[in-house]
Amino acid sequence: MTDTNKMLLSKIQALQTGLHEVKNIVIENLTSQKSQQYLTEELVENQKEREIQKKLFGNYVAVHERTLLELEDSRKIQKEQEEKINILTEENEKFVEIRGKFNEENEKIREELGEMKRKLEDFEENLTSQKSQEQENREILIAKLTEEFAECEKEREIQKKQFEDYVDVHEGTLLELEDSRKIQKEQNEKINILTEENEKFSDIRQKLNEENEKLREELQELKLKLESIEENKTFQIFDNDRELANSFRDWLEGPKGQKLPFDISLRVLTAGVWPMVQCTPVMFTAFYTEKHTGRKLTINTLLGNADVKATFYPSPIASESNEEDGSGPSKAGEEPKERKPENKILQVTTHQMIILLQFNHHKVISCQQLLDDLKIPEKELKRCLYSLALSKLSQRILTRKGPKGRDMIDMSDKFMVNDNFQSKLTHVKVQLVSRNVESEPEIKETRQKVDDHPSSDDRKLEVEAAIVRIMKARKRLNHNNLVTEVTQQLRHRFMPFQTIIKQRIEILIEREFLQRDEHDRRSYSYIA
Repeated sequence: MTDTNKMLLSKIQALQTGLHEVKNIVIENLTSQKSQQYLTEELVENQKEREIQKKLFGNYVAVHERTLLELEDSRKIQKEQEEKINILTEENEKFVEIRGKFNEENEKIREELGEMKRKLEDFEENLTSQKSQEQENREILIAKLTEEFAECEKEREIQKKQFEDYVDVHEGTLLELEDSRKIQKEQNEKINILTEENEKFSDIRQKLNEENEKLREELQELKLKLESIEENKTFQIFDNDRELANSFRDWLEGPKGQKLPFDISLRVLTAGVWPMVQCTPVMFTAFYTEKHTGRKLTINTLLGNADVKATFYPSPIASESNEEDGSGPSKAGEEPKERKPENKILQVTTHQMIILLQFNHHKVISCQQLLDDLKIPEKELKRCLYSLALSKLSQRILTRKGPKGRDMIDMSDKFMVNDNFQSKLTHVKVQLVSRNVESEPEIKETRQKVDDHPSSDDRKLEVEAAIVRIMKARKRLNHNNLVTEVTQQLRHRFMPFQTIIKQRIEILIEREFLQRDEHDRRSYSYIA
């Protein structure tokens, strides 16, 4: 062996030992820094989660309905935690398999390195026996062997890094497993408390049911006694009403010389004896107050109904009507068909009957004119007109002259009979729209009352918790997707307004739970 070859071999060995020492120092520093940083991040996130859970748990009041909901939620969470534990155990098993594979590969690399060293030793022995002419070939072989050795070292470094990453992930999964077990333990304690409260509540409910049964029996006895008394009163008043109706006819035909164009049956009943049937004319009110001084007769037309016989005279071209009259457009090329007059019996309320009778004298009537002539309350008049002109297509007896696409009725709107009205039925029942439909100011007032209610604070905290859960899982979301997911999570409890969700997002940004994206202001990122 020449002196130059010996020098090269000694330098290669010194470089290898130095590289191994530097790698070991760097790997130790990296592992310690990563573990400390990871632990601190996990501790901060756990502290934030615990603060949010404490706030939520402190605000859940122990009302029975809400305790039952919490019981269901805790059972769902317990189920999720069990699934999570199963997933973590599966990942742990996978990690053990990966670590075994890594150890096997490491053993193979060590064997390869041993073979390389043997080759180098053999090569050194061969160098002593070879001639000086083969020196160039020997140098080429040494270079190839050193390159292969360097590549093996690189592969080993990559595998070490992968192994370190797997170790970090495994430590994280172990921490999550411990946290999930703690949470599961807390949830089990909470479930035990809720079950105890539920048992207490069931005892109280059983006692209340027993008391309620006793009260029902007492009420039934009182009702039987009252029915016997009311029947006697009713038959006495019924006999008096016959005499009263006859005297009313005599009173009209006597000095006033008036006669009604129709028969009328009158019954004056005391409150609570019969349901109120008060479809009384003004003349009978005058007669009754003249005969019985000190009594007040109330006319309640809201409880009446009537059958109105109506004849519709459709025009030959029924397709030119607008969208509000209930007739559809005709097809191109079709000749207009003449329609015969149709007779229908309309089943309507008393107010609707009075409105329809006005069209016997007027072709077109405005809402203001009907209000002045009929003296019906404005809200009730608009309700009746909406039922007759703007409700279902199958019961639009009237048409409105006004802007299309507007649901509200103005006092300046004008109405006329819809002669193109069609129905397969002879008796058409016109349904009156619900009274409970709120206008826009009433909706705003209702929302304001909901926001001012004490329970709104609990809902705000629930909205905040849902936002944090979603953003922690997704890390980054735009505004619309975040609002949609929050609504999906909370809809089984209550339906949050978009304004409340937006306010809670702004508050979480101020408290540094979230931050806006620098490039897209409509997107948010979670701050760990």
